[in-house]
Amino acid sequence: MDIDDIEKHNVLRLSCFSGGKSILDKFLEEVEKNETGNMLSIWTVSESSIISSHPWVERTQRLRPLETIDLDERVKSELKGDIRKFLSRQQWYVNCEIPYSRGYLFFGPPGTGKTSTAKSLASTFGGQLYTLTLDEITDENHLRRLFSIPKKGDFILIEDIDRLDDGVMQQENVNRLVGTWRRRRRNISLSALLNAIDGPTGLNDGVILIMTSNTSELDTALVRPGRIDQTHYFPHATHDVARSIFMRLYEGDATTQESDGATSLNLDQLADEFAQQVPAETVTPAEVQGYLTIRSNPSDAVQDFGAWVEDAISRSTRRCPSTQSADVVDQEDIWMQSADM
Repeated sequence: MDIDDIEKHNVLRLSCFSGGKSILDKFLEEVEKNETGNMLSIWTVSESSIISSHPWVERTQRLRPLETIDLDERVKSELKGDIRKFLSRQQWYVNCEIPYSRGYLFFGPPGTGKTSTAKSLASTFGGQLYTLTLDEITDENHLRRLFSIPKKGDFILIEDIDRLDDGVMQQENVNRLVGTWRRRRRNISLSALLNAIDGPTGLNDGVILIMTSNTSELDTALVRPGRIDQTHYFPHATHDVARSIFMRLYEGDATTQESDGATSLNLDQLADEFAQQVPAETVTPAEVQGYLTIRSNPSDAVQDFGAWVEDAISRSTRRCPSTQSADVVDQEDIWMQSADM
């Protein structure tokens, strides 16, 4: 391999002049151990879980610090404090004969950070994250097997829980290669899900349950106190969140400083200008981040943002002309009343 290849592939060449290859092996083991310590284990439902001895399959990704989540600081602080207290009080739960469990409902429009927050909480507390959707569950026995694996300190994330009641029939892609479809009957009832959560053979003690939903209109049995202890609304991008995203993506970026001559002072000013252009209850944090990701020049990002927002509003109106943001605000008012259960 020549010098050009080494630079292209970021190759690190190690040489050992005494002690033999074992020294290098030990060094590489330590490197791998350190790398693993910076990774989050995320378990998804195995496609062969019906016949497999283990119903989950693992993948890893880098830990996501909670500080990198663009969310109301009050909500982040409340979640972090509540989970820390829960994990440290197992004996108290036992003494008081209270089920040792904690549940959270995150609801709001898609793209507002619900799943990212769940990943970040698992990263923060050193737990593993088990994530599933109801569509992936074949029957009640499969559900019980899935829920029997997570242990104390682990997180189980059920996404789009509102789809439990979206109709009896669903479509399933039978043959992905030729694109043929058939309709199948959902095999999971509400009562089966409730039993899997906190029934006699439900989740193990100390498992933290997070459910995400695009709506607050869920069965009251599913979200009663004891199953769901806190409810948090994830809104569209606010001025503060938009500013946070802007600063996170551009601050400390050498390419930003080179292309725009940006300094800390004028970057703060640009972030303020950018945030003030964000209309209420219109664009999601994911959309804002997507807009900024492909723009390396912060000044251009600020200048072009107004036209982009107008186009985004136009697209949204064509998709759902009857949607009113007031309905979303009303949902928040209703649900935040029970946030401190």
